[in-house]
Amino acid sequence: GQPADRAARARCGADSSPATRMILLLAALAGAVASPSLTEASHALAAGRPEQARRMIAAAVAEGASGPAVDRLLADLSFTEGDWPRALAAYKTMLLGSPADPYLLQQAGIAALRAGAPDAPLLLDRAVSQPAASWRAWNARAVSADREKDWGTADRAYTAAEGLSPNNPTILNN
Repeated sequence: GQPADRAARARCGADSSPATRMILLLAALAGAVASPSLTEASHALAAGRPEQARRMIAAAVAEGASGPAVDRLLADLSFTEGDWPRALAAYKTMLLGSPADPYLLQQAGIAALRAGAPDAPLLLDRAVSQPAASWRAWNARAVSADREKDWGTADRAYTAAEGLSPNNPTILNN
């Protein structure tokens, strides 16, 4: 049988009725299904429900989840909540293991930009040098260049961002 079935038999003994074993098995399975997955936490975060995502991540960690997926969700949670220094530190830590990850570079660059960190331009340059660079990375690089009064770089970055996401109001408002 399955592990939950073995656990149910162990708890109720071999001589328990089939109905009792079935109830215990269903209870064990319900507990497994009721625990939120990291994927569900990611969906909650993407849907703008950081508090729900925080609870789901905590539940997953309490059940033993760990590693890069948890680290990324916690960084994304800090980013969503506007805790730029914490998000930046988390993304930089993950970049040590994946130095060319376009998403991590983008998020680290945007967090650095919003935190006023001096390495924002460098992180964003690295982000836009990736073939999979998104309009968000290009837009953030343009904003960073504007702040540096580097109008040529800003114009090129805005053009690249708009090429990836035409008529995007976020780009057009910068």
